[in-house]
Amino acid sequence: MVGCAEVNKSVAYSYSPLSYVNEIEPIFAHNCIRCHGVEVARGGIYLTEYDSIIMVSDQILEKIENTGNENMYRFLNSPEDAYKIRDWIQKDNMAYE
Repeated sequence: MVGCAEVNKSVAYSYSPLSYVNEIEPIFAHNCIRCHGVEVARGGIYLTEYDSIIMVSDQILEKIENTGNENMYRFLNSPEDAYKIRDWIQKDNMAYE
């Protein structure tokens, strides 16, 4: 008979790496580029090009996690979008594909 502790140890957390092209770029395109696009770049942050995003990744994290007036979280479609961006930056090392 298998004990509970042994069963829990055998359950693996399934995490699939996120891709900029497939998951992150559509979030930025739909929610962010109206304020951080080519013509307007509030705070000097451009979210239209991968290389630009890499350069400001720390600022992006700060803005989506901040609970004050500067919180960009409120502009995202869902909490899942914020989690995806955070995980892509922190866990996936900002993978392009």
